[in-house]
Amino acid sequence: MKFSDRKHILRLLEQQSEVKRIFDQFARDAGRELARFAPKADPGRVLPADVWIQNRVAEQRIEKLLLQLHDDLLANFDAHTRAAWEAANKKADAMIADFIRGLPISETARRGMFARNAHAFRSFMQRKEAGMNLSERIWKATESAKENLAYFVASGVAEGRPAALISQDIRALLLEPDRRFHRIRNARGQLVLSRPMREYHPGAGVYRSSYMNALRVGATETNIAYHEADHERWQRLDFVLGVKVERSGTSSKPCPVCDAMQGTYPKGFKFLPWHPFCICHATPVMLSGEEFTDYLVTGHMPPGRVLRDMPQRALEYVEQHPYYRNSYSFRHNVPFFDPQAAAANTSGSGAPAKPPRPEKTAALNIRRKELFRIARLELKGKTVIRPELKQPIEFTGTGIKEVLNQPHDHVREKNEAILDIVRLIQEAEYIGGKLDDKGRNLMFHYFKTEIAGDPSFIVIKEDLNIKKASLYTITDKSRSEKTGE
Repeated sequence: MKFSDRKHILRLLEQQSEVKRIFDQFARDAGRELARFAPKADPGRVLPADVWIQNRVAEQRIEKLLLQLHDDLLANFDAHTRAAWEAANKKADAMIADFIRGLPISETARRGMFARNAHAFRSFMQRKEAGMNLSERIWKATESAKENLAYFVASGVAEGRPAALISQDIRALLLEPDRRFHRIRNARGQLVLSRPMREYHPGAGVYRSSYMNALRVGATETNIAYHEADHERWQRLDFVLGVKVERSGTSSKPCPVCDAMQGTYPKGFKFLPWHPFCICHATPVMLSGEEFTDYLVTGHMPPGRVLRDMPQRALEYVEQHPYYRNSYSFRHNVPFFDPQAAAANTSGSGAPAKPPRPEKTAALNIRRKELFRIARLELKGKTVIRPELKQPIEFTGTGIKEVLNQPHDHVREKNEAILDIVRLIQEAEYIGGKLDDKGRNLMFHYFKTEIAGDPSFIVIKEDLNIKKASLYTITDKSRSEKTGE
């Protein structure tokens, strides 16, 4: 593990200590308030819902403390998120400087490699998860604190206790409410079973402990910022081929998620924490300096170096654990984990129903960009021969982009076909050609193939002036009326 990644783990641990100090201060302040305004009622008989009715002033002061808790956590998370993003950028700068040292790189190319995307950082900071921004996620994480205090006061344990001891109780309560609320001792020394706590169910995926919820949000936010910045920089570097994800090595204990998900991923895959508090790390898989120099000269990626395959164990884990589809990692990498997500429906008659054209989604856009990068590296400038044409068919960046942008009933499968386009052209049935109907000296040739079991047409554009043919697009629209067949 690199020094910068070890520092990131230390940053996460430091943040946990700071969050604990913030909650300790809240516990001290809340203890003073509850010592002054604890209800004078039969211990264990006051319902949590009635606690604040008898203590409106106390409620207002507790809510003021909760607001301060929220603001302190927000400032902490914001600072650590920014620090993590900056640390990842500095790590990328050092990696780039080391890689290009001694290579014949132009000054313009150098500046491009070291450029930082301020817009990407702003978008990250302003993003929403489950419809909530960071401030709202912190409110959700800490909302159980007031409920915890209500159950604590309703139990009667606060009666007659000094503020310092109440603060200790609150601190223990916020950290481990389950243990604290099983049976508690009131001012008379009696063990009181906490009926209200048995009725307290915060929901799946949420801790009863507001402290643990806050830790989870803070660690996740800081961790994602670090790896998001990694991904953003690596995507703009042509010498990066993919991402290798490994366990940190700081723990000898097995982790079923991390053990299954480690491996080498395609370049477009965005590594994010596999689970809350995950400390796995990622490193870029890169060309050698010699290979990159050759690429700069020829424009062609060395054969077999582009990474396409996902780790088999990772795919199997996701398939065997459907709940993982709700994770950050899966939601940001759907095209890699499940490229067939838009499977065709079945009509009432039992015949395959034609699916509607899918809307543009973030996942489709991410995968389309990755396919364009791969196809451009592997195909641009290369040719394929068809006997029906006098000229070889050339692959251009414009043609590749047009294929990926072309609407299609099976848009995912059509886009993936660009990776196998040479074979598809060689095996496709030639339908015929037709002159351009806009008066340009162009001939369009149509080759019939299949995409997802349905007919599609590979269109080749022949420029009759310069006698060149090139890939134009792939479409599912019939051209029989244009070819005269």
